[in-house]
Amino acid sequence: MTVCRCPLSRSLLGVKRTWPSALHMSAFDPKRTCHYVALPKADILLRVAIEQHRLDICGFEQSLHCPLLPRGLGFKRRIRCKNLGGPMRNKLISGLAGAAFILSASGLAFAADMPRKMPVKAPPPPPLAPVCIWCGFYIGANGGYAWSESNDQLANFNNATLFNGLSPKGGFGGGQIGYNWQGLWHPNLVLGVEADFQGAGIRDSATWVPFGQVTAVSESKLDWFGTVRGRLGYAFDSVLVYATGGFAYGQVHNSQADNRPIIFTVERTATGYAVGGGVEYKFAPAWSVKAEYQFINLGKNDPVSAIQGSFTSFRTTLDDDAYHTFRVGLNYQFH
Repeated sequence: MTVCRCPLSRSLLGVKRTWPSALHMSAFDPKRTCHYVALPKADILLRVAIEQHRLDICGFEQSLHCPLLPRGLGFKRRIRCKNLGGPMRNKLISGLAGAAFILSASGLAFAADMPRKMPVKAPPPPPLAPVCIWCGFYIGANGGYAWSESNDQLANFNNATLFNGLSPKGGFGGGQIGYNWQGLWHPNLVLGVEADFQGAGIRDSATWVPFGQVTAVSESKLDWFGTVRGRLGYAFDSVLVYATGGFAYGQVHNSQADNRPIIFTVERTATGYAVGGGVEYKFAPAWSVKAEYQFINLGKNDPVSAIQGSFTSFRTTLDDDAYHTFRVGLNYQFH
């Protein structure tokens, strides 16, 4: 058995070759010289059967690398033999071709086992600006019903015959105009301002007899009213839920007259406040309907007489002219 040494260094290359003991050939025999070519590191098992002079030279097993070259480099052993004939040469070439195939296959397998670079995910597109479906000017019409907070307005306990008072109620109708902003602090937050004006038939009257032949007529009514309010709401897409409040005004008439004649009366534009809330639904891009409640308080409006002075100087009741109102409305929005 002989050991082939790397011609570039004195260290063992790790190539073992075994010949029959009768052959006694040197590792560097001129008839079988070894050449080394740098290749990527690989382990190759080649078995070559050589028949010449009735001698079998067993194949060799090699693990190829040279310590003088950079790490990762190895050698392919190339055998040149002058005594090899044509058939043997063909077998040798076939063996080397098979080794080259093994090398290429192992290189492909190694490349397949390498971790692949993950694709870089594109950043998400910026979010779209929210659609402002409640923004802008609008105008509309409304109608509803109102009833007094009290049922003893102008009640009189000064005479033998008691008068329990009045409770005005009735319908109204009018229009409104306003403007909305949406998304100032939150995409669903709606801030708005609205002004409305309604003609009204909210009234109550009674005829009663204070004493003897005296007949009295008491009356309380609201001829018209309006408000200027702010609105703060939250939009659930096409549904807007809001609260509202602000300034209110109206034409109030309170009076009591008898046939003596003594007349207590007041008729003026009273002022006060309005608070409430509602729900508005947009059923088309420019059209919406609403249902709204408002409590309107226009304060106390005391009738007076040129003869006897203030109405409340007698045993009478004077309540605030305050009303609960409920209305429905239709709005058209300008885009």
